[in-house]
Amino acid sequence: PEDTDMNEILTILRHLQYREVNPVRNLVIETINDITARESPYLNIIENHFDVVRDYRSVYLERDTL
Repeated sequence: PEDTDMNEILTILRHLQYREVNPVRNLVIETINDITARESPYLNIIENHFDVVRDYRSVYLERDTL
């Protein structure tokens, strides 16, 4: 999570949500590096860049309505 390239790495997720063709409204993340997303140390940095919603099993990135 301390990788200095994390901001750049996360841009692909933003692209999936806001691309012009077939954008993903809610991007579900169940695991990160074989750890449940809810327990991952990466979740904090992801929350700094996206609207993250946690449910009982996973997390998802919610796209802003345009």
